[in-house]
Amino acid sequence: MAQTNSIRLNAGGPAYTDSAGNTWAADTAAPNSFRTGVTIAGTADSALYQTEAYNAGTLEYQYPAANGQWNVTL
Repeated sequence: MAQTNSIRLNAGGPAYTDSAGNTWAADTAAPNSFRTGVTIAGTADSALYQTEAYNAGTLEYQYPAANGQWNVTL
């Protein structure tokens, strides 16, 4: 059976624990971020959708990972 590891990053935002108990790390690497105070409809975790990270050039995140197959969900 394959091992499952999750990396959750709140892009442009602070650390957050969602309604399912998942922990999202703060984005400490984004060169620029934006936050809105508008409530996002259709989710119990509006805070996750109220921030974004952006850059005029390349925006890149790097995480160490073992060789093998990976599924990435953005």
